[in-house]
Amino acid sequence: MTAPHLQTTRTCPFAPPAEHERLRDLGKPTKVTMPNGEQAWALGRLEDIRAMLSDPRFSSDRFQPGFPTLVKERPQQLRQGGFRPSLIMMDPPEHGEVRRTIIGEFTVKRMAALRPRIQQIVDDHIDAMLAGPNPADLVKALSLPVPSLVICEMLGVPYADHDFFQTSSATLLRLSAPPEERAAASEAIRAYLADLVDRKREQPADDLLSRQLAKTGDIEELVGLGFLLLLAGHETTANMISLGVVALLDHPDQLAALRADPSRTPAAVEELLRYFTIAEFATSRVAREDVELGGVLIRAGEGVVTLGNAANRDPAAFANPADFDVDPRRPPPHRVRLRPPPVPRPEPRPPRTPDRLRHPLPARPHAAPRHPRRRPSLQGRRHHLRHLRTPRHLDHLMPTIVADATRCVGAGQCVLTDPDAFDQDDDQGLVLILHPTPTSADALSRARQAILLCPSQALSLHE
Repeated sequence: MTAPHLQTTRTCPFAPPAEHERLRDLGKPTKVTMPNGEQAWALGRLEDIRAMLSDPRFSSDRFQPGFPTLVKERPQQLRQGGFRPSLIMMDPPEHGEVRRTIIGEFTVKRMAALRPRIQQIVDDHIDAMLAGPNPADLVKALSLPVPSLVICEMLGVPYADHDFFQTSSATLLRLSAPPEERAAASEAIRAYLADLVDRKREQPADDLLSRQLAKTGDIEELVGLGFLLLLAGHETTANMISLGVVALLDHPDQLAALRADPSRTPAAVEELLRYFTIAEFATSRVAREDVELGGVLIRAGEGVVTLGNAANRDPAAFANPADFDVDPRRPPPHRVRLRPPPVPRPEPRPPRTPDRLRHPLPARPHAAPRHPRRRPSLQGRRHHLRHLRTPRHLDHLMPTIVADATRCVGAGQCVLTDPDAFDQDDDQGLVLILHPTPTSADALSRARQAILLCPSQALSLHE
């Protein structure tokens, strides 16, 4: 029986392709034909994808034979051209070792320090858009320049070159682009970054590439890191800004609810990420050995491709999955994280004061300083960090939060979810448990949500 061809484009940006939903509703992994003619297993159920992503028997190494690809050229051809794998192409233990060298750049604390500058960039572009022609081009005025400027400042890339990066990255991400055009765009970006890193060796600055160069001295590794962050940190964010605005305008009841109560912003961001799943194929894998998944035997060397958008609309996991709802009282999101997040997002907040959602030019708020907290050390493989204890008579009633340092990837989601109970090590971003024993039912509820959202499943409760 011939496997159906995998549909790689959407007919509607707001919904999964009907074929992906059909494959999901079959209730098990199903063989599909990839654009290069090879076959792979398509996973559409949320349960199957979560199981696959947490199973070390599946590899992220795109140079492995059988790894599914959405373009006609094989990853092995890139390796022959001297292409070195980036962080998202690595497996443990290499992945953990490389990630730990850079995660200090992306802790929640460092993201919070970047917030004032990001706030200024967003405000300046909104002000310019409001003062310009009406109607405005949202993509040109806001969606593209904001993430481009942020990522350029973070890496130390001259913003004057942003047109070059936008054009090249668009070519790389366009699946219909001829292989030779994609290869030329990739080579041009990598050559530019190699020259930039070499210049930073002579004239270091206060930016990510300069700091990492001082740590490793490996130009090729930094070129790969810069390449990944430029593409991942600019195209995806630009798309989400545009689609998010369209979704809110298309759902005026949800826009009204968000304007009336800006505290819903974090829930709205999570809902938008679920609703669109713009990087739906980002976590393809290849089996290292025979694995039974979802009632199907996947042989060693066979690839699996995730239908992330269909999984985030899985009726077995979500009530009313096709609805867009920013109500924070909904159950915590169980959306597919198509990779443990490469960086933690700053906690989503309204762009300015709540009136910013109604009027264009209110005064800008100033962030209140955070008081320093005593930080326990993170040592050993499993941790019962009892830095602050509950009253003795409640100890037997509350479970203990436990962290496994060998699994922690420093995503910081627990800190964003419950900053009173969790923090991060400044060097490697590893989780620090400030309150191992919750002191109330509310504290226990927040801890459970943080544990649920941990992308690497490094946290647990011991009753």
